[in-house]
Amino acid sequence: MPVTLDLIRKKRSRILAIAGRHGATNLRIFGS
Repeated sequence: MPVTLDLIRKKRSRILAIAGRHGATNLRIFGS
């Protein structure tokens, strides 16, 4: 099923927190 923008935003905040720990090298994959 399609991914809603709201879901992306929720995942993004979690991804950003994880990326902050591992470095932001993969961050551009998720856009801004």
